[in-house]
Amino acid sequence: MKTWKKILCLCLALAVALAVVGCGAFAPRMVVGMQKMAKLESLHSDTTLVADVTLSMFGMDMPVTLVIDCAGDHQKEPASNLFNVTLSLPDLDIDQSLMFYTSTDGERKAVYTSWDGGKSWVGESVKDESAEDTEGAEATPAISAGDLLKAAMGLSSYFTEAEGTADADSVVFTGVLPAELVQELLSSLDLSALEAALPEGTKLDLTTLAGEIPASLAMDKNSSMITRVEMDLTACAANGAETLLATILEQYGLDGSSVALTVNSFHIATALSQFDSVSITPPALPEI
Repeated sequence: MKTWKKILCLCLALAVALAVVGCGAFAPRMVVGMQKMAKLESLHSDTTLVADVTLSMFGMDMPVTLVIDCAGDHQKEPASNLFNVTLSLPDLDIDQSLMFYTSTDGERKAVYTSWDGGKSWVGESVKDESAEDTEGAEATPAISAGDLLKAAMGLSSYFTEAEGTADADSVVFTGVLPAELVQELLSSLDLSALEAALPEGTKLDLTTLAGEIPASLAMDKNSSMITRVEMDLTACAANGAETLLATILEQYGLDGSSVALTVNSFHIATALSQFDSVSITPPALPEI
C-alpha cells in the first residue's frame, strides 16, 4: 500500500505539471481534478505490458515476446483488489490466465490466486505486522494543492502538450524523464514484495534500473482525471536485465557466463476508468 501511494502521488504530481505546461499558467481546476483522484474510493485499470527480449545461450539467440494483459478493480474501503491477468508468449505458443485477489481488513492481509477462472482459490490470510506500527497514529492528511504544485513544477520542464490528438475529449502530454530523476524516484520505492517473488535471497539493485523514460499522459478535458499513462521502459529494463538474470542464476547455483538476456523493447500502458463506480465482491475463499 505504501508503494502504491507513492506511485499515485507521483502520477498526480506529474499530471499537475503537465496541466501547468498545457495551460501556460496554473489552473485551479486542474488541481481540483487531481485532488479528486486522490480521494477516489474505487476505479478500474486496464494495463498491457509488451516486452521483446532475446535470450542467448551457448551461442544461440532465441527471440521471445512477452505480453501481459491485466484488468484490475481497485477499492479503497474495504481495501481490496481483483485482477484478471493473461500472460502470453506467442513465440512459444503459451497462454496462461489467472486471477488474483488481495485485501486488507484490520490486522489481516489476504492474497489468493485462482487458475480456473475464479471457481477455486488458493492462498493465505496473514497478520499484517505493519498495522501495529500505525496503530494510534494520526491519519495521513489529504494532499494539498500547494504540495501538488510544488512537486509538479519540478517536472513541468520535461513535458509538452501533444498536437493532433485524435481523442477530442482528452488532452495528451508527452515528454522524457531523465535517468537522474528516475533514479531518485526508484530509490523511494519498496521492492520487497517483488524480491519475495524471486528466488530466496535475491536482492534487486535499484541503481541498475535507472534510465530515460519516454512517457505520455492523457487527461480528461472536463474532469482533469488521468485516463491513460504510457511509458517506454526499455532503457530501465535493459540496464537491469543482465544483472537480474545473473543474480537469479547465482541463487540457483548456475553458471551464467554463457547466458545473456537482451531487452529490445519494454512498453507499458495503463488506462483508468469507472471512477468511483467499482464494487468488489470477495470471491468464495477457502477457510484458513
